[in-house]
Amino acid sequence: MVRRRIVFWIQFEQGVFLGLRRLAQSLIPKSQRPIKMIQSHAFKSIGFFLFSLGFVMIAYSTVTPKDSLVIQKKKCPSEGYWGGLSASIVSMALIQGDLEDAQGMWGSPQGLGLATNEVSQSWRIGLNPFEHRQRLLGEFVALTTGIGFDWWHVSVDKGHMLEFDSDADLVVPQEDSSVLLDLTKNQMDAVYIRVPILASLRTSRFGDSGLHIEAGFVGAYRIFNQYSYSYAEDEQTTKVTSKDLPINPLQLHARLGVGFGNVSLLTEMSLMPFFDETRSPAAHSISVGIHFAFNKKS
Repeated sequence: MVRRRIVFWIQFEQGVFLGLRRLAQSLIPKSQRPIKMIQSHAFKSIGFFLFSLGFVMIAYSTVTPKDSLVIQKKKCPSEGYWGGLSASIVSMALIQGDLEDAQGMWGSPQGLGLATNEVSQSWRIGLNPFEHRQRLLGEFVALTTGIGFDWWHVSVDKGHMLEFDSDADLVVPQEDSSVLLDLTKNQMDAVYIRVPILASLRTSRFGDSGLHIEAGFVGAYRIFNQYSYSYAEDEQTTKVTSKDLPINPLQLHARLGVGFGNVSLLTEMSLMPFFDETRSPAAHSISVGIHFAFNKKS
């Protein structure tokens, strides 16, 4: 298209140039040489001007609105409520049966001495650095996924030290209790990498304002775990660390977060047992806490 316009303008310029030259030759006598020289220079100037004007017009005519200085705004990534930092208290529930006739009650397995329901003893900290919120109905309805990390810390009271009985396939208290009174630390730790699928609803176009709710499921894979305790004996402190306790390597949590702006009340319940064992009823973890999202100010 541009090539055709250039050829047309060159031909038009040549036609105008020759037409003006012939018109001048018919009006000016041949004997007037100085005038002819002036005429020649004038026509060259006119030709250069027409040629330059043609290229300017061609260049201008080929600029489309998309090539102009009009800047088209791109949609920013939608902000959800998975990305952020959370802190929760950890509790336990004993659940027996399948989904159709499940029976449950609050509490941890008897005889293990799990110190749940205390913020300073058992807690969960979540850090979710990656998030993607896929719009379904503008900013108001969406699906959220991402990647996060969880650190679970569950304390055991000073009256129990735990071990795994492979014959019974159960976590049980140790029979040797001679050092129990001098325990200074007694805890389990586990770190998971997690991926969520959450339905995300909110009342505002912006992530840092308005009411919101996110609910769905979070899959988790354990990347670290240990059970450790310390005790004092003969004025010396001994620390024992073990990775034998079968904290479940895979987890699936039901998650619900409700809040305003960047702050949410958060609860999660594990759909798989906390320990990978044959205990019945099985111990399932429950966490309740607060979540702070990373959304920017609108």
